[in-house]
Amino acid sequence: MSVIEVKDLSKCYTITRNKKQWFRNLFMPQKETVYAVKNIDLQIEKGASVGFIGPNGAGKSTTIKMLTGILEPSGGSVKVNGLSPSRQRKEYVRHIGVVFGNRSQLWWDLPVVDSFGLFREIYRIPSKLYKENLSLFSDMLDLSDIMGKPVRQLSLGQRMRCEIAASFLHDPQIVFMDEPTIGLDIIAKDKIRKFLTWLNQEKKVTLVVTSHDLADIVNVCRDLIVIDRGSIVFHDSMDKVADIHGRRRFIDVELSEEIVVSDDRIRMISNQGKKKSFVIDLEEISIDAVISQLSRNARIEDMNISSTPIEDIIKEIYSARV
Repeated sequence: MSVIEVKDLSKCYTITRNKKQWFRNLFMPQKETVYAVKNIDLQIEKGASVGFIGPNGAGKSTTIKMLTGILEPSGGSVKVNGLSPSRQRKEYVRHIGVVFGNRSQLWWDLPVVDSFGLFREIYRIPSKLYKENLSLFSDMLDLSDIMGKPVRQLSLGQRMRCEIAASFLHDPQIVFMDEPTIGLDIIAKDKIRKFLTWLNQEKKVTLVVTSHDLADIVNVCRDLIVIDRGSIVFHDSMDKVADIHGRRRFIDVELSEEIVVSDDRIRMISNQGKKKSFVIDLEEISIDAVISQLSRNARIEDMNISSTPIEDIIKEIYSARV
């Protein structure tokens, strides 16, 4: 069942060319239409966790803002849980959560617990649900020691953990996250990623995550969308990404004596005498065939076989479209 349905979605802006020629533009302005997002079609299923990536200026944030109702589309349609985000905004926002890493939704001078209390009133969260979620999230995100502190006194990592907890207090069905771990240290990032994964798997919250930190995508998301120049160029499961783009295997081997490998399908990337490293494509040659060739003239003392890290695969998809 699709909870997000996007058809022919576009967002364009009209700009004035040759701004330096202000006198000429005053009487004969030269206008140009620029598309930030162009003709996107997209469906996201209930309970999915989707990574949304692309180069700077590709249209990620613009798309997220249209999905959350912040921006009105120039063309096409958006339906999330059957609602139009921009036209039925009051009803719509009760069912979603939003986290923007560079913006705060907490009240700066209030203690964290008071900000949470205001969220309870705004979303009309039942008392039992509020207490259960507050206790659970406080334990999982390690918030108990900072609940009484004003938000302005928190470190960036502490504030982001509170921002994320606030976004889930009302049990949203869908949460949109734009750079949720920006600027955080490795410990804070790990805590947030584990929390998001738990919510997606246990509470079936649909997650849409944009991030320049590929580890966010790799550790949290099961599906991947790549956007470039305002258009979606890739949309599939992370497993499929690895299957399509990760057929290479890296083989590090130590032999009893130095040998020459003449098979073009076994490409050498390091040669240190008896210690060698190769890369192969599984569509060209099997690992068994490689082992057979290597052991034909020498004994294999040690061997390690590894696949392409998923982070490198995503970078390849990225760079191929830039």
